Amino acid sequence: MAKDYEQLWKTFAGETDKAQAVRSLVEILADKEGRTFISGLDSEGAGLCIETLGNVSRDLHLLYSTSDNSPGYHRPQH
Repeated sequence: MAKDYEQLWKTFAGETDKAQAVRSLVEILADKEGRTFISGLDSEGAGLCIETLGNVSRDLHLLYSTSDNSPGYHRPQH
């Protein structure tokens, strides 16, 4: 069954829970058709995607840089 990217986008754009918004965006970006849908967004929609992904990146950076015993990759200290 084909995904309804327009509906997924509406769910993402209207989401107030940041974690759920990320899950909705990931569902769109998970396949080629979804990425094609995203590439056709206007500048406002593209900005919303970039802002969301930037928040995820920043949150992950803070998580891994402030926790001494967190799993995952750690950059060597110089």
